[in-house]
Amino acid sequence: MLIVDEAHLIDETAVFESLRLLLNFATSGPPDLRILLVGGPGLREKVPPSLLERLSARATVGPLTESESAAYILGKLFLAGSETPLFGSEALGILHRAAEGLPRRLNRLADLALLIAYAQDRESADAEGVTLAAKEAAYLPAA
Repeated sequence: MLIVDEAHLIDETAVFESLRLLLNFATSGPPDLRILLVGGPGLREKVPPSLLERLSARATVGPLTESESAAYILGKLFLAGSETPLFGSEALGILHRAAEGLPRRLNRLADLALLIAYAQDRESADAEGVTLAAKEAAYLPAA
């Protein structure tokens, strides 16, 4: 399995052609290599038809809903070993709105909000801290 993250940043068609050629290597049985292209908006338009027709599946994931964003953040915290709530419901709502439901932004904002909470000697990130983090990350206007 070859995973190409941030594939929307590929500007050279030769890179996509190289990926297509890699798919030609096969022994008997199932394909020896599978390629997963992960990227943001515009990826589908960048992939040349010669590679696009060889892709076995395509999926577009839109922004998360507010409840999905909360579950995403809380799930990541649980997996990291958090035993206490680090975000209240109001803070989670601000996180979702500021990040527009985009997981990468949710990660960045949650991390920054927790860093701000730590710097303020707090045990959790409140709505004020999340708002400050969103302003720092330029996801909300400064004023």
